[in-house]
Amino acid sequence: MFNQIDLEYNGPVNDPKASWLITVCSVLGFLIVLTLVLLNYDAHNAGLRPYVEGSLSSSGVTNPVTAVLLNFRAYDTLLEIAVLLIVVIAVLPLRNAKTSLVRCIEVTNHDLVLTSLQRWLAPAVLMFAGYLLWAGATQPGGAFQAGALLAGACVLMFQTGVYRVNYTSIMARSLMTCGLAMFIAVGLALIWFEGSLLKYPQDYAGVLILLIESGATLSIAICLASLYSSLIDIPGKGHAATSESGS
Repeated sequence: MFNQIDLEYNGPVNDPKASWLITVCSVLGFLIVLTLVLLNYDAHNAGLRPYVEGSLSSSGVTNPVTAVLLNFRAYDTLLEIAVLLIVVIAVLPLRNAKTSLVRCIEVTNHDLVLTSLQRWLAPAVLMFAGYLLWAGATQPGGAFQAGALLAGACVLMFQTGVYRVNYTSIMARSLMTCGLAMFIAVGLALIWFEGSLLKYPQDYAGVLILLIESGATLSIAICLASLYSSLIDIPGKGHAATSESGS
């Protein structure tokens, strides 16, 4: 005859010391692995750099980063823009799409500092974003940097409480998809003329890359700004009467 022992389960053991010990051991293990990788790294190993530099003359640009992102590995950039668009579609709320893109709100009490900063800083940001887009072919810059700057200008405009942007409007949706649409259109055209997807002809590679980056800049800017506005909704101050100022 066996003695029956009743075991009572009281839930998981919540021991702060054990959690602290596990965390410390995990961090130390990661540091040890990282140190071993750095110690065994061959600094003279150039990796793929010689291959990239050897193919720059046929890429249409002289900046190796832009050449990799928009020519040698254009498929990756195409998928990145598609993933960003999918995230925005999943996050954006369902609102009236027939309203205009920008609304100007007449408020009786607003932050004078933010409003003045937006008026002076937004034009400079627009110019610098255009410069980064243009300079991406020869030096650090490009669509992602320019799009992030434009998104920052949109966030600053949103913070003032004077303007509201309807990111679910038809215009906003068109701008969000123009980057991916431009990428796909160029790729399909190259299949027709060159027989391969995103294989640029050498004489027109620079122009096609700039065209793709221009559309990507607008899409990235609107997507990032819409993600911000969908998560943080700052109501207008005072009693506002709205009037349409753009479409």
